[in-house]
Amino acid sequence: MDDDRYVTPVDPRVARLAARLSASERESFEEKAAIRTHLGELEREQAEVEALLDVLCNQPASSVRLFRLTLADDASQWVLAFDLAPALACLQALGGSDIAETELDDVLHQQFGGVAFLGTSA
Repeated sequence: MDDDRYVTPVDPRVARLAARLSASERESFEEKAAIRTHLGELEREQAEVEALLDVLCNQPASSVRLFRLTLADDASQWVLAFDLAPALACLQALGGSDIAETELDDVLHQQFGGVAFLGTSA
């Protein structure tokens, strides 16, 4: 979300995360930061960090997991699943030799340049 109504947060990391918030989350972030600045007498930068942490702590954690399957020919296949069981089933069906859980964000950026196409296994 990019909204000109708001002042850009002091810390660039907070600014990047705040830009990703929904409209209601951003409003909550701004309100919490303002309260901490004015009533809590915190410096703006610290108030923004604490406000962002409050907002992020109220978001549900993603339950999507990414698994790297190593196949018999050492090629890799990626499985996006909610739990390990379907990934293990894919590993077995493909005749794979190893499975490892990996960080989705890292793989998406490093392996796929930020964009990956999904296909179905059925």
